[in-house]
Amino acid sequence: MVVKSKRVVARRYKANQDEQDREALILDNMQFAQKIVSSMIPHLPAGVDKDDLYSASLLGLTEAAHKFVATRGVSFRTFAYPRIRGAVVDQLRKNSQLLQKVLKNIRIIFSF
Repeated sequence: MVVKSKRVVARRYKANQDEQDREALILDNMQFAQKIVSSMIPHLPAGVDKDDLYSASLLGLTEAAHKFVATRGVSFRTFAYPRIRGAVVDQLRKNSQLLQKVLKNIRIIFSF
């Protein structure tokens, strides 16, 4: 079963904090990162490059794996989710043609 093997990898990483286990943790959660991007895509404009978003999600996943401290009692996916989503949002902002100040003003106007 796939879920069980992912739990085994996470437990092994918790015990050893080994580089190979970290890589296995990243590889086992690549589909999770892609799922996060897939859930965001319907809410984005049509011209957004999906491959850039998938790349950003993998960078966020890798960053989360390197900063993950297993002794805190949080599952890896719970820890990684905001970092993956944040990396995708950062990529969207970087590729946006509007200035950040304009985007902030648009949010303020439409929040009322």
